[in-house]
Amino acid sequence: MEMNDTNLLEDQPIAWTPTPEVIERARLTQFMKQVGVSTWDELYAYSINDVEKFTEEVLKFLDIKFDPPYEKLLDTSGGIEFPVWFRSADTPVRMNAASAFKENLANEQPRQKQDLEIAPSSLAGGTGDADKSVRSPSAGLNITEMCLDRWQTDEMKDQPAVIWEAEEGHVRKLTYTELEGDVRLCAAGLRKHGFRKGDAIGIHLPMMAETVTSLLAINRIGAIAVPVFSGYGVDAIASRLNAVGAKALFTCDGFPRRGKTVNAIEVAQAAISNCPSIEKIFVVGRSYADNSPELDPTSTHFDKFFDWTQGLIGEGWEEAKQNDVEPTSAEDPLIILYTSGTTGKPKGIAHTHASFPIKAAQDMAFGTDVGRGTRICWYTDIGWMMGPWLIYGALINGATICIYDGAPDYPTPDRMWEFCAKHKVEVLGISPTLIRSLAASEDATNSPPYEGGVAPASGDGVVLSSRGESTSEEPSEYAEPQPENHPVGETPPPLLRKETIFHHSASSPQPASLGIRRLGGGYLRRLEIRNSRSSTTAAALRSRVGF
Repeated sequence: MEMNDTNLLEDQPIAWTPTPEVIERARLTQFMKQVGVSTWDELYAYSINDVEKFTEEVLKFLDIKFDPPYEKLLDTSGGIEFPVWFRSADTPVRMNAASAFKENLANEQPRQKQDLEIAPSSLAGGTGDADKSVRSPSAGLNITEMCLDRWQTDEMKDQPAVIWEAEEGHVRKLTYTELEGDVRLCAAGLRKHGFRKGDAIGIHLPMMAETVTSLLAINRIGAIAVPVFSGYGVDAIASRLNAVGAKALFTCDGFPRRGKTVNAIEVAQAAISNCPSIEKIFVVGRSYADNSPELDPTSTHFDKFFDWTQGLIGEGWEEAKQNDVEPTSAEDPLIILYTSGTTGKPKGIAHTHASFPIKAAQDMAFGTDVGRGTRICWYTDIGWMMGPWLIYGALINGATICIYDGAPDYPTPDRMWEFCAKHKVEVLGISPTLIRSLAASEDATNSPPYEGGVAPASGDGVVLSSRGESTSEEPSEYAEPQPENHPVGETPPPLLRKETIFHHSASSPQPASLGIRRLGGGYLRRLEIRNSRSSTTAAALRSRVGF
């Protein structure tokens, strides 16, 4: 909103006014003191009158370190429409987008050229050498070091980084030291499987602890994360993976929504059948149900599947002893986020190490007053922008990510409030869709909430039951995936099976008190494990490596 625009909330009653003590300790107040302004209008004017200086002050406030450092933060000599960020003469020159894209097309099989929308090597930073006149080199930054490594201090290493609760009630907590250990092991496993800088790797997971780990591990080796909504169907997933030429995919066996199981592994198996670039799929054992979904052993892609614990984490634990942070530049690609609210084919937007994560951290610090130790929850999914926003923003600020992996109104409409009270959540992010539904439940005290059926996910990723619907259809064992995304705020057509429900948001590994996670599926046949419990967990591997 511009400074002179009409404020639609001007005449509305004020719900809460901060005390002088709250204002004084606020992080935004600290930043205003740092830059020498005393009012909001002064801060706003400062931010637009000198973008370079304002950005530099934000980097200083968030304590973002570059190695090598930048010589020039923002260069607009080529025109404001062609800004050059983080210019440094000391870093290797990267191929520009046009040259890299041309080279990528030359290496593609003829049948794939016409389908190629986004080539990983064509994204910001590129992968090859080029003349210095083509692209200016950038300062060095791998954002995972700002999320993890710098917090390995006596003050912070034992503080909670992630708190996850499953719909079934399981709870797991990871300290900053434990999360860094898991990320290092996962990154080493990816390298052992042959994945390197510039590779696009998909994430098809609900919001679990492994979702946080896999995102950061992909970034740690310099690869590009491609999150997809965990409730999507086959075509929606395949279109996104094909658009970027994804080489690997993280998925899980299944996860519950309102007591029904989403058969994630079946969906992933069908999706990769239409993705010729996918080389390997890593499967997290998420479901604790007796009828956990399993991989079809007759699949032509059966040998591409690997278990998270044994086939990924266990493969790279020796290499994890060494420094596993891939040197990347500030303008190297980090993540591809797909837009919602658009028409036509899905549109992927590439973000770099020094763009989206740092802006997320700035928003979180100034807009929601998040700092070290703050517990923040955002009910969302990794496939929606707010999922990665939550992960990067919270960790850069030294906060605690609180994630709930289940339907927000199950088994009662109070579930989210119970979650927040239990885990002492200080900042809660929820959508209008969820607010409207939970508010409506106040009138339904005489019967269980939302028994009649379900509605698909809204554009913000929230999936809720809908009341007033009924079905004579026989209940299905599994919930059904959603075929495609749609404009924010609109409700797509109902699913064929209205009694099913699916949505996502949280994490998966079991707490230590529950023992070792159940491994499901025939893809473990070479380990002679089937529907059994593994004796080697990520925690055990961490101890062997010395984390």
